[in-house]
Amino acid sequence: MAMHSVAEMAASISANLKRIAQEKGQPLPVDLDNKDEVKAYMKANNDKHVGEWNQRLKRQKFDHIYKQSLWSGRTPIAFNFSSWDSSKQSASRMPSS
Repeated sequence: MAMHSVAEMAASISANLKRIAQEKGQPLPVDLDNKDEVKAYMKANNDKHVGEWNQRLKRQKFDHIYKQSLWSGRTPIAFNFSSWDSSKQSASRMPSS
């Protein structure tokens, strides 16, 4: 197997992408010979996908917390320690030995 440089592999990939796009009649979204344009295109797509992934992660976290929340019937119970009133709690009993 012949060894190829990274530059040779990149050129081969670029040529293959151009050929496939031409065969399919679909223009490439970016000029592969313009490194700045490729870099900007990749950054824009990366930013878009990272934003989508972050939104999905936030939703998954919300759903997880929501499912673990306290409920009374069909109403979620809002709770925080600053409004805790121990006098409203029933006394817990230790099992007798």
